[in-house]
Amino acid sequence: MVRHCNSADQASREQQVPFSPFLTAPELGRAMERYRRAGLWALSFAALCALLSLLAAAQSRHWAPSFEAFLAAGTVWFIAVAWYALRHSGCLANRTIRELDRSALRRLERMATIDRGSRSFEYMYLKARLEDEQGRVDRSGGSIGVLYIGVDKLSAVNDRFGWDTGDEVLEELAATMRSTLRVYDTLGRLGSVEYLAILPGIDRRIARRVSERLRRAVEQYKHQCPGGGTVDFVRLSIGLAAYPFNGETTENVVAAARHVMEEVQKAGGNAVSVSEQFVRTDQKGAMVITEAVGRGKRG
Repeated sequence: MVRHCNSADQASREQQVPFSPFLTAPELGRAMERYRRAGLWALSFAALCALLSLLAAAQSRHWAPSFEAFLAAGTVWFIAVAWYALRHSGCLANRTIRELDRSALRRLERMATIDRGSRSFEYMYLKARLEDEQGRVDRSGGSIGVLYIGVDKLSAVNDRFGWDTGDEVLEELAATMRSTLRVYDTLGRLGSVEYLAILPGIDRRIARRVSERLRRAVEQYKHQCPGGGTVDFVRLSIGLAAYPFNGETTENVVAAARHVMEEVQKAGGNAVSVSEQFVRTDQKGAMVITEAVGRGKRG
């Protein structure tokens, strides 16, 4: 799988968002087209009303048509049509402005939760998503798979090919991971080379398969640089944990996944490790780590 520097981002549909809070050219074009059509309808309606008034005046038996009569009838119809057109255009303008405001607001909200470098969600969004998923599991049962992902050897890319190439590689790696995950999974960036994947409704056994699929996808990744050279040595170290098997809260589960990810990196990287620890927070706010096996929690 070869990716070039000018390749398009293959982000999932959820995370493909624009990064400008202002109105885009297509939105402005659609708004102007609406106003143009409203004006044409108003002119057509005015012409039709004027024609009908002239015909009615000419065929009336009890009223002799004259220039003054035509002028009065035309004035009345013009006032009625102008009132209708202004009212319709005002409603249309208000509705269009509200739609554009909502679109801009949604874009701003997404900008606040999207990391521009990798186009992945940031920590605050991940935290809120984990809390929501924990509440769902506490109410309805099930489990949540959590993958703590470390990108190995990215610093070598920056040293050999420059920071611009490193940014391109990071963005393409994030796109590769998103395309490998399910549409309703969430991928977010925690640090410069660390990611977190939230897999709702998945236990540790299935999450392990997903982790291996991610690792193999990045293992096959290649980036051809314009100045020569190929980036094909970037790998993933993945720590896996699940709620509620590995922690009292999803925050504890993330800590368990990070711990095993760091162990994978110390062992050389490019591997997946499943946590067998149970993490809880004591009354002083410190995390206590024990063995998860035998706790009666399903993994």
